[in-house]
Amino acid sequence: MIVIAAVLIVSVLPATARANHSETRPTIVLVHGAWASPPGWDMVVAGLQKDGFTTMTPTLGLLSIAGDVAIVRAVLDGISGPKILVGHSYGGIVISNAAYGRSDVLGLVFTAAFVPDQGDSIFSLGAGFHTSEAFNHLIWTGTPFASPAFIDSAFFAQFFCQDLNPNLEATLNAEQIPLNFSIALTPSGPVA
Repeated sequence: MIVIAAVLIVSVLPATARANHSETRPTIVLVHGAWASPPGWDMVVAGLQKDGFTTMTPTLGLLSIAGDVAIVRAVLDGISGPKILVGHSYGGIVISNAAYGRSDVLGLVFTAAFVPDQGDSIFSLGAGFHTSEAFNHLIWTGTPFASPAFIDSAFFAQFFCQDLNPNLEATLNAEQIPLNFSIALTPSGPVA
């Protein structure tokens, strides 16, 4: 699914640059989802950089939507010129909120991501869909539902990234960032 996003980005961006009559290519900011980390984008980054694009892959704290939006906005503030934001899973909520009101963000790309309206939460967007088995294998860093949680490493590959090669699965498992469960209940702020 991440490879598909890379193909879409690479195929759309040259046309965007031509349409804007601009020699400046946008910087691609790739935002990971819950329990993930920037290495999940490594293959996409390699392909984009090979094609001449500058990329950024911020590390989210996964403690609050507002905190993660602030992280991405700080990255955007440090980049001159146009940007394209790409979000995976929970990263879709983050990029939607981070791009709100920004004229330097040319577009948003959602790859297997949540696409919220203001007020939506992960739980409200997931209503009516089958819940991932990963939720049955959480390891809390403190009190359940009141602290961040990891997906049990014994079940991470099976329920979180079963379609990836074993080396990437192992890397992502080792670099899991625990998710503050309250994020799933938090309403999205204004969206781009």
